[in-house]
Amino acid sequence: MESYKSNCKPLICPEINVQEWSEKHSFYLFLAKFWNRFVPRGKGRIPRIIGRLFYKQLTRQYVTTCFGAVLAVEPNSLDVYVHILNNGRTWNRHVLNCCRRFMKEDGVFYDIGANVGYISLEMANLFQHSTVISFEPQPSLAECIAVSCKLNSLKNINVFDVMVGESWGEADLFIGSHSIHASAVAREEKSNRIKRVVVSVDDLMENKVIPPPDLIKLDIEGGELAALLGAGKTIGRYQPTIIFETDDNMTRFHYTRQDILDAILEMGTYEFFFLSVENSELIPLSAENKSLDYSDIVARPIE
Repeated sequence: MESYKSNCKPLICPEINVQEWSEKHSFYLFLAKFWNRFVPRGKGRIPRIIGRLFYKQLTRQYVTTCFGAVLAVEPNSLDVYVHILNNGRTWNRHVLNCCRRFMKEDGVFYDIGANVGYISLEMANLFQHSTVISFEPQPSLAECIAVSCKLNSLKNINVFDVMVGESWGEADLFIGSHSIHASAVAREEKSNRIKRVVVSVDDLMENKVIPPPDLIKLDIEGGELAALLGAGKTIGRYQPTIIFETDDNMTRFHYTRQDILDAILEMGTYEFFFLSVENSELIPLSAENKSLDYSDIVARPIE
């Protein structure tokens, strides 16, 4: 494990024939889109079943996002892609809008918990003079992001197929029926368990594996506090803007939103905002409104 510290490298895209990939929507993709949009039951489950049963036999397929990035389709997560197609070719638009707002043209963006790579690829495509560091511990999704980089001819994005936590080591990753719910603490009884390397941002920085961040997006289903604690020195020194999720997942990890806020305040001078899902508005977080039902928080350094 100690040797991995100094040898941790971005995932290399496997050899692919770009000409084999197509955006032409198959019958199965049309069916998955239709089910996700119009049928009340099984909006996610049925598209996933379609992907697992039929997609591997099809021409390799990609979808194009609202800003023109290309996402290679990973069949087991077909529900994510049809949701993107059915919602203006975007995913968590409010988070993407916030990332765009705070990103510098030549800045460094960490996407911790990238899933299928939607925000990573949009940001790398929109800010082509920037550097995007994409962390995704699910091997098939990390490889799919690397393929997407090649399909987009993007060279400003590095993909790491590791978990991000408080310290170096190894941990179980539990993957349930829905890929976006993969977590270090199982959300479903019958989750698949796989062993993954855990890295900390501070150790990656110390070993000069990654450049210092200007902006961090953090969405790892309850592991946010551990990842922040493992980035304490980096955050304290470089004071990046941080966009992170605080929802019911915190209960499984036995901490509260206030624990995260307190941890960040120990790292620097920050002000906090709720991020509105409806219009991407930043709402100052105060003692009076701290119980508002918004899960995404923005920590902005006070200059």
